[in-house]
Amino acid sequence: MRKALLALPIFAAIPITAASAADIAVRAAPAAPPPYQIYSWTGFYAGLEGGGGWADSQSTVVTSLDAARNNPPGTVFPSQNLSGALGGFYGGYNYQFSPASGWGSWLVGVDGDWTWASLTASDSVVAVLPPNDVAFRNDKIDWVATATGRVGYAVDKWLFFGKGGWAWAQFSSGSTEQTAAGTPVAFTTSQETRQGWTAGGGLEYAVTPNIIFKLEGDYVKFNTANFSTNETIIAGPFKGFVGTFGRSATSNLTMFKAGVEYKFW
Repeated sequence: MRKALLALPIFAAIPITAASAADIAVRAAPAAPPPYQIYSWTGFYAGLEGGGGWADSQSTVVTSLDAARNNPPGTVFPSQNLSGALGGFYGGYNYQFSPASGWGSWLVGVDGDWTWASLTASDSVVAVLPPNDVAFRNDKIDWVATATGRVGYAVDKWLFFGKGGWAWAQFSSGSTEQTAAGTPVAFTTSQETRQGWTAGGGLEYAVTPNIIFKLEGDYVKFNTANFSTNETIIAGPFKGFVGTFGRSATSNLTMFKAGVEYKFW
């Protein structure tokens, strides 16, 4: 009888120990990890960008105020090579196709930007006819704007894209004309907006679901621009005379920019 009584605590402990082990096994079971979500590029975005640009611009005299002293119509001036900094803002919308379509890595979108520019060039040009005055030229691109469509290929958080569309830029120019002896005789000013086609491409990387970095390169080929230049005579028998003459210009622009954007949804 005494042995039976001593055995009771041991048997009583057996189910408790088994139950505790079962509880531990249940608590230790790992939860299934959530399925990995491939990044979606669909949504609106807006951001800031900056970089640099290089441009070539060559002008031709169409009409001249003083053909006997300066450059007659048809005179082609040497090309000017402008360079400098760019900075502005951009925005757009992407639509990424669904995986079920079989095109899930591809997207299409629209993009637009406005960029302040400080692309400048300075040189001197000698008139082709006597008395061979010298013109000291200063050219500048003030801003650039583009409106494009784009196509991209996404690899999760990486996006490789190409784009194409239309571009506009404001060109301004001024010059001071001097005699061979260094006496100022006139100055000119002009300002016009040129436009043409643009194409480019780049890559983007989504650092977070909403913050995206980009690198981009673009080329712009402007249409031939026809514009007026204002000339003011400041010396000689025509001192005080103000007139306008015509010029045409061909130009192109290359830009490289980095940007950071916010994707809204």
